[in-house]
Amino acid sequence: MPEYAPRPRVPGLLKETKTMNDTAALNYVIKDQLIYLRKVEVQVAFNCNLTCKGCVHGSPARPVKMLSPEEFARDLAALGSAARVHKLLLVGGEPLLHPDLVELLKLAKASGVAKYVCVTTNGVGLENMSDDFFSNVDSIEVSHYPRVRLRYTREDLERKAQQFGFTFAISAYATFQETHLSVPLDDPALVQQIYKRCKPRAEWSCHTFAEGRYYMCPRSPILGERLGSCGQLVDNRPADGVMMRDNPDLFGDLLRYLQRDDPLEACKWCLGSDGASFPHLLQSKKAAIEEASRIVHFAPTLLSPRARAELAGLLAPEDGKAEAAAP
Repeated sequence: MPEYAPRPRVPGLLKETKTMNDTAALNYVIKDQLIYLRKVEVQVAFNCNLTCKGCVHGSPARPVKMLSPEEFARDLAALGSAARVHKLLLVGGEPLLHPDLVELLKLAKASGVAKYVCVTTNGVGLENMSDDFFSNVDSIEVSHYPRVRLRYTREDLERKAQQFGFTFAISAYATFQETHLSVPLDDPALVQQIYKRCKPRAEWSCHTFAEGRYYMCPRSPILGERLGSCGQLVDNRPADGVMMRDNPDLFGDLLRYLQRDDPLEACKWCLGSDGASFPHLLQSKKAAIEEASRIVHFAPTLLSPRARAELAGLLAPEDGKAEAAAP
């Protein structure tokens, strides 16, 4: 796996850019006609065993749905025709709920597409995982939330890590961010800035693939479902992702996509990484469903203080508080 440095350009394929994509340059390099991606996450379970308010995937309000091993293998093979991944994360929802999680891990490792295959979990249920799980994962990343009691302790993980040779990290998250809008932004300049500043797209490399398409934003493939909860019909997937399956020019299409300057369609309904923070809260299932159906208009109060200051020139002073109402 090559080191991640500013990428070489393919002569004649794309113009040189020196502004917006400077951070994105850390996300991939090109070697031997393959794109080496720094990190890609795949949502393998769409529901969750927690009901966090403001979940970026909307998992508390989503029905039980799991990524099938067959679809996962098909998309891995498609991506592998043009790319390799340094770190492949299996995420949720809550991935430990997937009944075939071990099979997914084995498929990912056998594909040769990823150097490291990892699982991101809230940690609830680790005590139920088999040795087959621990022996097939390269790294476990635990997101620990306030008031969530974990039966599986750090010491338990240390013992398993020593036994099976994986690494792990436990990160505490006391706050979430405002993210979702259900009424699109109508200011192209503001949408452009949200895209440019978006850390999941660039700095954090939260790229994903789903149903045969590659996305630089994990919120893109679920936008239509999320907006459907509040009565809107939107299908942004063809515009926001690159078709991987049966694509003879996946290398070129993916490279052009990674270097695009234009925001995604999903950016109109998103605050990127500029949303205001709020304390983590576990809510009822009913409240989560009600939250998913609320109509949320943009207002500067939804942005973090820093974003409001840095984007002040684009924000109308008469904008008031965010409006939210049941459809």
